[in-house]
This record gives sequence, C-alpha cells and structure tokens, in this order.
Amino acid sequence: MKLTATLIALALTLAPGPALAAERGDRGAEVTEIQQLLDGFGYTVAVDGIFGPQTERAVRSWQRSNGLEVDGIAGPVTLSSLRKAVRGDAQQVTPVVGPPLPEHFDIWIRLAECESGSRWGYDGSSGYDGALQFLPSTWRANGGQEFAEFAWQATALEQMYVAERVLDAQGWGAWPACSRKLGLR
Repeated sequence: MKLTATLIALALTLAPGPALAAERGDRGAEVTEIQQLLDGFGYTVAVDGIFGPQTERAVRSWQRSNGLEVDGIAGPVTLSSLRKAVRGDAQQVTPVVGPPLPEHFDIWIRLAECESGSRWGYDGSSGYDGALQFLPSTWRANGGQEFAEFAWQATALEQMYVAERVLDAQGWGAWPACSRKLGLR
C-alpha cells in the first residue's frame, strides 16, 4: 500500500500540469498560465488571469496555427500543445505556422484601400466597421464574432476571412462602388 501511494505521488509530481479546460469568463491561476504561455509565443494577450475576448482570440489563433480544433477553449489538447512547444518537444508538436492567406488576399488589400484607405481599425463612425466596411449585422451573420465583437477589433486577416464568407453569400456586390471601380463586377 505504501509503494502505491509513493508511485501516485511521484506520478503527480512528474505530470506536466493539470489537464484543465478554461474558456471565456474563467479566472484564476490556470488562466494566468495559459496567458503566460501564449504571451511567450508572441500573442498579444494581457496576463491578468481573466479569460476574456483577447485570450480567446489568442487561443483560437494558436489552435488554428497548430492544426487543433478551433473552439477558443483551452482544453487538455490545447494546453498540452502549448506546454510541449515550450519544452521544445518538436517531434510532438505541429510547427507553428500562420493560417493560409485568404483566397482573394490581393483583392482584399486593394478593396480595403478603396473602401477605407486601408484603415483596418476603422471604428465605424459611418456605421461600417473595419477596412472592408462591414455592417455590424453582416459581421455577425458571417461568423465575425469568432474573431472579435466588431470588425474594427479584428486583424486584417480575420477581416479578410469574414469577407470571403460574405463574398460567397453575396458576391462582389456587397462592396458595390469599390468592386465596380476595381473591375470585379
């Protein structure tokens, strides 16, 4: 019996860390650890122990970049991936690479210049947000909240990913003046 207790204690001591799941709204030391790991890989995240939108976006980005299920929840698989990357267990971790560029990347760059002067952080004083001028309802209807509450809070690439969805649903007519000006329709 004493040998079993000793083995269990040893196993707990050598374990890489608790298998936890943290998601938006959670607080505490576990969230701080996740934020520290993400911060160490260059993600923009406040290390404050509060799992807010910024932490969720960083988790989603890590998941997308490492071939994991993109759900924004730092569960056991995501946390294990982060910890292994920190330890340098390269053979066990998918290399960290950015997501593929949107199909129409070059066009989105030109369209953003026409729509907003390429102001990706444009905050919607005209009723439209971001460089590609999303109505908040269009942003939400096309899954933009996966990245940020409003388009102006999302990165350029995230705005482009949502724009691809809008393009699939509405065509170039969703950007009537600039798509015409650029000869897209």
